Amino acid sequence: MLGVHVNSITNSVSALRKAECVERQRGALVITDFKKLKNVAENLIVKK
Repeated sequence: MLGVHVNSITNSVSALRKAECVERQRGALVITDFKKLKNVAENLIVKK
């Protein structure tokens, strides 16, 4: 996400956390459900 505002990144990470795909652990973003994350990403691509 180069060249993207911090707000956009924050909103995207928040959406992924609400979808229970990722969580923060010790300052890192950890993928907790790869299949769900892949599904979310594929849905974003299909919508465009």
